[in-house]
Amino acid sequence: MIYTRDAEADRAFIRDVLGWSHVDAGHGWLIFKAPPAEVPGGGEVGLYEPRHPRA
Repeated sequence: MIYTRDAEADRAFIRDVLGWSHVDAGHGWLIFKAPPAEVPGGGEVGLYEPRHPRA
């Protein structure tokens, strides 16, 4: 999740500049398919269960 002061600008950057695929979850919320990533050990990891269409 990205916390932002300008959600529309951030959505446009990720969608148009980075070209990440996404689905529209409604009301302007875009869910992006993130590239592979790594998480360092020793921290807590939150899990998210999508309830929207997948890209």
